[in-house]
Amino acid sequence: MAAMDNPPLTVVARVDSALAGGPPFGHTAIRMSLNLFVAQAWDRLGNTQKAAAAARRTGGIDQTFSSVQQAANRERGRLLLAVGDTAEAMVIWQAYIKTRNRAEPSQRALDEPIRAKLAELERKKR
Repeated sequence: MAAMDNPPLTVVARVDSALAGGPPFGHTAIRMSLNLFVAQAWDRLGNTQKAAAAARRTGGIDQTFSSVQQAANRERGRLLLAVGDTAEAMVIWQAYIKTRNRAEPSQRALDEPIRAKLAELERKKR
């Protein structure tokens, strides 16, 4: 598979602006997914601050067990950690891991880097 090109900056900025200024209601899963896509696009463009801001907009919605929420929490934690918000990243990842205890073994294996990073952050906190 060929490497993906970076998304056009102007498109990412326009979509981000629309999502940031839009109403916090409506098609919740769609808005959550779009904010996640925008967060990933900003990250690919090298702007982790804007990526984290978009990722933060994926939270606060009562869809804790949805696949969209899980993907969003995995990404939010990573991006929050990238911008130095360790405390919020830990809260998000701890909530994410709680929902993954009954995941299939192959899916649990995907979560091991997050479990390891959480353990490392907990040790540093002490």
